[in-house]
Amino acid sequence: MLLRPYYRADYDAVIDICRRTGAGGQDATDRLQHPELMGLVWAAPYVIFEPEHALVIADDAAQVVGYALGTVNTVAFEDRLAARWWPQLQKDYPRQLADAAPTGFLDAALIRRIHNAPRTSQELTDKWPAHVHIDLLPVVQGQGMGRKTMTALLDLLRQAGARGVHLGVDPANTGAIAFYERLGYQRFAPDSSMFVRDL
Repeated sequence: MLLRPYYRADYDAVIDICRRTGAGGQDATDRLQHPELMGLVWAAPYVIFEPEHALVIADDAAQVVGYALGTVNTVAFEDRLAARWWPQLQKDYPRQLADAAPTGFLDAALIRRIHNAPRTSQELTDKWPAHVHIDLLPVVQGQGMGRKTMTALLDLLRQAGARGVHLGVDPANTGAIAFYERLGYQRFAPDSSMFVRDL
């Protein structure tokens, strides 16, 4: 497995991996009417607006099988999305699509997020201004690449001036929670789905 910087040619693979890990770490394909939505919300903004803080894992056939994405300044990143990312998606995915989504599908929550994207609390961003995402396909899990990739991304963020990092975890993804705890992350609060770490 090769860890390397993100290239523009990796875009489709990143969107695909985001979908295939988007249901608590499991494949979300069967729960999406619009399969691209998961990646448009959770991955594309990072590789478009901050590609210098995006890493990918490629297998022996040069296929991308995982990624780690981050931003050094969450507040500035969310400002950028509010001005330059969400408005077009709001046009492409109007609110009524959320109301029409079948029960049990993930489209409704994703579309509502597009129209009402939450802002990260100042309690988090004051002390841990950077944030990250990592997603690995099953073929690369359990080989130490997750730790290697996250360590490399945190080094990039530290070099860019970040003094702390946070991330959110789906409470159903117990494997991811255990992984982050092994990397030194701690829960922001006892019942929180947010984890933090000093850099």
